[in-house]
Amino acid sequence: MRFDELERYLAVAMGHSVTVDVRRCPAASGVVRVTTVYQDNSVSIVHDTAALYATGENEEWGPKYVGRYETIEKLVACLERYFDRPISDWRNYAMNPFTEEEVEAGFDPAAALHSFEELVRAKQVALPPDADFRIMNTHWRHIAKYGEYRDDKVFEEEDEFLEEVS
Repeated sequence: MRFDELERYLAVAMGHSVTVDVRRCPAASGVVRVTTVYQDNSVSIVHDTAALYATGENEEWGPKYVGRYETIEKLVACLERYFDRPISDWRNYAMNPFTEEEVEAGFDPAAALHSFEELVRAKQVALPPDADFRIMNTHWRHIAKYGEYRDDKVFEEEDEFLEEVS
């Protein structure tokens, strides 16, 4: 992909976004990390089961992080470091999707969930540099904040989150 192609995709794509990287997570077999760039210079990092992602039934099984950059140029430079490859090696996954043939066999949902809970608790989920990334899904915010999902904190935490992001 070229820089001008990324800008064009962002201008015309539905949702003004393009998924530029999908790769297996070393921390959990059967899980992929999906990186999507948005026209407002934000990036989402979503962890999902590979099988569901490959069939197009994205459930955002794992933590979803969103961060924003000042410029598209800064975003690209930071993602190039994060991926350890230049934009010329990126691809548009809407045009070239991750396929079921690329999915690993032997997915253990309980083991993968435990692995991600430990990473989130320890704040060790690898994220791109130079942006303030926030966890967007309630379950995973609770894991990060309380160490576990807490039904008794749902409304209180949602109000705090909405105040934070507004």
